[in-house]
Amino acid sequence: MIITSQEFHVTTNEPRCLVFNFGEIRRGDCTITNGVFRFYENGATLWECTIFSADSGDEWWSSFSGGELGYDGNPETLDKFLFAVAFPYHFDIRDANTPKFWRQELTPQYIEYKTGIGPWETFNRLRSIAVTCNC
Repeated sequence: MIITSQEFHVTTNEPRCLVFNFGEIRRGDCTITNGVFRFYENGATLWECTIFSADSGDEWWSSFSGGELGYDGNPETLDKFLFAVAFPYHFDIRDANTPKFWRQELTPQYIEYKTGIGPWETFNRLRSIAVTCNC
């Protein structure tokens, strides 16, 4: 399942980034709350959230992509695609019913861009983030 966010703001401090907010995301026994995805001008990304599961031993896997307004990660909106994170975000939840803070930053080398553009143009055109996830 793909979840999108078009709710964002731009930070004014350096380094500048686009901040996309996600509410609650549920997959199986796992729940994410207060998810925040940041895309920096240089192409680095940062994902932060609170995560927990009703079962012990669960793991969460996520992948992110982004595009212009209207992009939702589905093939019908591929013309609006700008970037994809080429490395999965992963968190080992381990303990049942124990909320944990997940913070994972990826450097620009893990970003793949639409042909002909790079981080600066993506930063200026990015209006939607799609996350695919499972637990």
